[in-house]
Amino acid sequence: GAAAAVASEWDRCHPVVDEKSGVPASLFTDENPATTIKGTGFKTGAIARRTIALTSQPGVRYKQYWTVRAMRERASRHPHQTEGMRDAIRIYDVWLGSYQPPTAMKRAEMEREWQEFRSLCASSANAHSYGKNPSQEEIRRARADLKEGQYVLLKMLQIASKQELGSVNDRPHVSVQFPLTSWTAVFGGPGLHGYGRHEIESNKSTVVIMGIESVKELIGNKAAAKLWLAIEGLTKLQIKYNRDTEAATATMERCRPRATLAALWDKKRKSATMLLSRSVEGNKDDIDRETFKNNESSWTCTTCTFVHAGDVKQAFLACEVCNAERLDEAINSCGSSTAFNGGKYRCRNEVNQRK
Repeated sequence: GAAAAVASEWDRCHPVVDEKSGVPASLFTDENPATTIKGTGFKTGAIARRTIALTSQPGVRYKQYWTVRAMRERASRHPHQTEGMRDAIRIYDVWLGSYQPPTAMKRAEMEREWQEFRSLCASSANAHSYGKNPSQEEIRRARADLKEGQYVLLKMLQIASKQELGSVNDRPHVSVQFPLTSWTAVFGGPGLHGYGRHEIESNKSTVVIMGIESVKELIGNKAAAKLWLAIEGLTKLQIKYNRDTEAATATMERCRPRATLAALWDKKRKSATMLLSRSVEGNKDDIDRETFKNNESSWTCTTCTFVHAGDVKQAFLACEVCNAERLDEAINSCGSSTAFNGGKYRCRNEVNQRK
């Protein structure tokens, strides 16, 4: 019936041009980047399910069957098929087998989506689109757009990370030039994507990238690894883009503040001060019982007077608070550790002898 007609139409538009390989024409092309939904694929079953979910959203339902069918065909004809791809094929086959053409009401909605699609195709963002039989120059140009866009995004991640730390002259936003065709090649059209979402209103775009894994999908694992310190703990990157001036600004959110050396230093100094304050103002007998039970071995930093208690810390050659070198005075002439006893530090052997 109607479902078979849709399948027949897909086959008509994707004829097999190479009988030896059996690969349909235009199977691996992205003819209109301005309408692309990023995050579809066939690598694993999880990605297949995500593809079905992404293509179910309003705005792209008009091409859901075509996208799902294309991903299924790509997986089935891949020269190095994996178990994950076979899982994806099974999921796609179930969906395709149960596919029902849209009702009249849905067709009316999809017609509006199709008009929006045509509008995006005619926009300057789609200037580097190509037909079903692209030339080598058109393919090279499309790859160059994507590569340039990934480079600019990487640069924006670095700037956003520095801005968060207040190291870019304390300016709230730093604008970066982002060519529209490269922007489109990286982020695709409006809607929900695997990386997050892309909203277009008049001449303004807003892209929200959710988490480190989404960054990896956009720029690749190798590039993300080089940026690890910049994107560590990233939960959201929001990019505002002017489609007329081609200028973009980014702000970054992390799950927790990055620990700086100054913050770590202050934290340890406060801990040391609190411990020393307790030893001076509190009951020394209680300190002896609670902190240095059973005359536990310890040594004292001669610089900041922090007490290093416990057998493990006897091997420390520097203070864990101020990093000052452990001087010979911290170890007695007997070669044994000092012990805290009634507010004084005495040789462990001396303590044992007095017992």
